[in-house]
Parts: sequence; C-alpha cells; structure tokens
Amino acid sequence: MNNIKLLFAGDLIPPDTGGAVYSDSLLKLLRDKDFSIVNLETPLTDSTHKISKTGRNFKASSQGISVIKDGFFDAVALANNHIRDFNDEGVNDTLKIIRDNQILSVGAGENYDDASQPLRINIKGTNISILNYCEREFNIASKARAGANPFNIINTYYQIKEEKSISEYVIIIYHGGTEYFYYPTPELIEKFKFMADAGADSIISHHTHRYSGMINYNGKLLFFGLGNFLAHSISKFSLSEWRTGLVIKLALNSGVVKYELLPIKMSDDFKKVDLLEGDEKFRVLNHIDEISENIQNKNFLEEFWMKQDLLNTKKTLDLLGSNSRLEYRLRKYLPFLSRFRVSGYRLINLMGLIQNDSNRQRLIGSLEKILWSNIR
Repeated sequence: MNNIKLLFAGDLIPPDTGGAVYSDSLLKLLRDKDFSIVNLETPLTDSTHKISKTGRNFKASSQGISVIKDGFFDAVALANNHIRDFNDEGVNDTLKIIRDNQILSVGAGENYDDASQPLRINIKGTNISILNYCEREFNIASKARAGANPFNIINTYYQIKEEKSISEYVIIIYHGGTEYFYYPTPELIEKFKFMADAGADSIISHHTHRYSGMINYNGKLLFFGLGNFLAHSISKFSLSEWRTGLVIKLALNSGVVKYELLPIKMSDDFKKVDLLEGDEKFRVLNHIDEISENIQNKNFLEEFWMKQDLLNTKKTLDLLGSNSRLEYRLRKYLPFLSRFRVSGYRLINLMGLIQNDSNRQRLIGSLEKILWSNIR
C-alpha cells in the first residue's frame, strides 16, 4: 500500500481580522498531506443566544471558514466544550457553513445520532475511520438538542469494534483532560489504553491548551495533547505555553503507523502561526521527551496529581461556598472570606451524590432541570 500522510492540528479559533495567518513554511507543511483535520474550538455563527455555562462563550463569524480553507484542511473536529456556546443555532450555523464550503466534519450534529457518526474516508484504496469524542460539559448533544458527541466508555468500545471491522485504521480524536497542565491524569491514560486494546490504532488529544507527551502502547500511538493551533486569549494567558502547540503527522503504511511531531507557535497577537525551527524547536521536542518519560512513571504521575489536588482544595471550597460569580471572585482575592467554610453536611451529601455512579447520573439530570427552569 502507498504511504498515507495525515495531519492533525489542535484548537483553532479563527481571528476576526482576516488576512493571511500562516507562514510560508507552515503552508508548505499543510499542503503536503493526503488528509488533514483541525479542532474548530468555536461555533461559526452570528447568533446572540449564548448558553449559560461556566467559562467563556466563544464564537467566530462565518468568515472564519476562510482560515480553515486557507490552511488546506479537509475536515474539522467539532466534539469540544465550545461548539454549543451559542445554543442549537450556533451548532447548526457551523454545520451549514462547513458543508457549504465542502469541508468534512466529525463530532457534532443536530442531535446525538448525528453527532456520534464516524467520519469514514478512503485514501489510496485504504479505509480509515475517524471517531471524535469530548468530555461532558455544557456542550453535549441529546436526542432533541444539537451539540457535541460525548465520550461514553461503553458506546466507544462498541463503536471502535464496528469501525475496525470495516476500516484498516481507526483513529480517535479526544477532547479532554485537565486544562493548563502538561500531564494527563492516570485515569485518562487508562482510558486511552482501553481504547487502544479495543482496536484504535492511534488516539490524539487536545483541550488542555498545552502540548503533552506520548506513549507507544503495544504498537498503538497515544498522544496526550496538541496544545493550541491558533486561538486568541485573555491577557493572563498571553504566555509562551499558550502560544506553543503541535501538528502531528501520521504516516500509514501496510498496517504500520509512524509519526512526526512538528512544533508550532502563534504570534504575540494570536493572529498568525508559524513552524518552530532551530533551538526553539528542539527545546519543545526535548520537553516532550521529558513529559513522555514521566507519563510512563506511575509514581511520578500519582505524586504530581496528588499535589495538584491539594493545591486545588481552596478553589473547590470557594466554588462550593459561593452563590454567585462575584462572591467566588471575592473569596478568591480576599482570603479572609475563606473562613466562612462550606458545611460538613453539604459536603458529605455532595460526595454521596457524586461518588456513586447511579446517583451521579440522577444528579446530573436533576441539576440540568433545575438550571434550565431557573434560566427560563
């Protein structure tokens, strides 16, 4: 079989200024492929009906499609935590713009059945299935709601099996992990290994806004973070870490998957992106090697996340003890307010609802009904 070149890029929020965003060297790379896909981390819409959620609501105008086309991307991944930021209208506007411009998509739809469909492509006589999942936030599709394809370990297992029966290669694009960290959690690594055991040939992740490491697990390539591709930021994230990411090139040949990591970096104003070269490129690649080595060190990873859990305790208590965003910010910046602690009664009941699997599902359903009734 002929060598097949696939490119995978991280989070994209098209800038609203228009004009050229890619350097010549990056454009040369983006042209040299058989298929490429980028994570579109925003709806393309003019809707003003944003949903209520934690975090910011993103959107870009319909002109954002030009950034995708100018980068020679064949498809967009849409299973992410922002695709539903402007309700059904935002999702459906995005899908229409993408289809009207002959761009393929995977990971979102007008309802759950639509959102969960795989992207099946045939390149040089080889069948390839791409599956796109995201972790659950305020973004997911349902039977009657447009949105993203949620990760469910059971559904994913059977879908991988089905796709592996008809395609030589099954590649998963996963949107999840803990934001602003270079390391995956031990639980995420277990999920990726499980999906590989089920038949996935490679798994590629984004969402954390940091590049991460990778492991070769029984011949299956597991990548734990691409970082950003091109995405604006608020000032506190105007850092080198936010602006640096990866494009991954997979080479498929006779059942074997090989890879190349290609570091990229955004300009200071988040409006252009370029390939890294020279010392800066090697610094990133060396850092990725270090991260990859630590990912495979179970003791290191467990200690790392144990420390993060301890550091996160105050934030958790401040969130649980606050009745508004303003109160949370006051608690965050005025430490003396933290003496007004969350009651033990509330905490123990919350633990009971969350740690039990069946209770957790009921809790989510109840909270969703309460949230929407309060909004209306």
